Amino acid sequence: MIHQFETIIVGSGGSGLYAALEASQRSQTAVLSKLIPVRSHTGAAQGGISAALGNVEEDKPEWHAFDTVKGGDYLVDQQAAKILAEEAIQAVYDLENRGLPFNRTPEGRIDQRRFGGHTRNFGESPVRRACYAADRTGHMILQTLYQQCIKNDVSFYDEFQVLDLILDDNRCKGVVAVELATGELHIFAAKAVLFATGGFGRIFKITSNAHANTGDGPAICARRGIPLEDMEFFQFHPTGIKGLGILISEAVRGEGGILRDRDGKRFMEHYSPTLLDLAPRDIVARSILTEIRAGKGTWMPLIWARKSCEQNCRTSLVFVKPIWVLIRPTTQFRCCPRHITRWVVFRPIPLAELSKTAGKPSWKDYMLSANVPAYRYMVPIGWGPIACLT
Repeated sequence: MIHQFETIIVGSGGSGLYAALEASQRSQTAVLSKLIPVRSHTGAAQGGISAALGNVEEDKPEWHAFDTVKGGDYLVDQQAAKILAEEAIQAVYDLENRGLPFNRTPEGRIDQRRFGGHTRNFGESPVRRACYAADRTGHMILQTLYQQCIKNDVSFYDEFQVLDLILDDNRCKGVVAVELATGELHIFAAKAVLFATGGFGRIFKITSNAHANTGDGPAICARRGIPLEDMEFFQFHPTGIKGLGILISEAVRGEGGILRDRDGKRFMEHYSPTLLDLAPRDIVARSILTEIRAGKGTWMPLIWARKSCEQNCRTSLVFVKPIWVLIRPTTQFRCCPRHITRWVVFRPIPLAELSKTAGKPSWKDYMLSANVPAYRYMVPIGWGPIACLT
């Protein structure tokens, strides 16, 4: 069966849906996905979106850009980081205007919380920068964008696995896909094809990635001779449960969680005396590995925490019988803080570092246009961890 569209988006995560929404305003657009769109791994992101709104504490895009560069161990494209930090503010407001139900301050503004690597005045102290929707920010992004795409008549082909590109004279003319329910092959012809197929963390033995994150998109492009850039850029989340890859949310540290060695001693003060446990993930991950290699192990406390509405409805913690859990850095798609609503368990756990989606940005998006040679173009709409942006 042959389908004709002007724009084809492969992938239905945050990047793919946002791209489809923008493209639908100017062209007939279709989204192909091997999943149901709202099951994409973007929905696993719990914590928030970084944007220097300054709704709770003073913040500036310049500080955000600095944190992004530092968080990427100074391998980051600094101009790209600057653009990202400046445009993140409007991106968050755009999502809000499209219906994303962010948490609110008592004044009705978008609420913000602490997150690792977010600082004021170029690393002076932590700052509240992460905009969040309870403990399901990624899920709400998917729901909001999917509903907007339906409203704007974007065509969806769910559970269609893209197998190959259609190239003519080194120009992309469409894709070939198989309908998983029937095994029938479909040809999708288009003037422009964009790949937003997510990460490929499943190449690692232990990862927080969903089983669908197998790198199909980059593999298809690579087989057709399209160059893949910076394949070594993977982000590791510092605090995954050892052996499992399940994340201990960064919100735990944002709300006061402390990393300790097997003797119960706090060790981040030796590696990051100012930010301590809220240092950038790169620093925290390497610090944990250093402790593990020294034979000390790393643990994180999971403690009963209660949210009580005090001044500005901020979270206050009540510690009761901490239980420790063993952790270590793990490959991860993306990690966001988990919002503590009523009760949350913080027990001490050894953290296992999780690998995040390949950085630069977190998702590899490939733009193949009928009007240009078949070459990979990065699309500046990724939702992944900006500390990976290079």
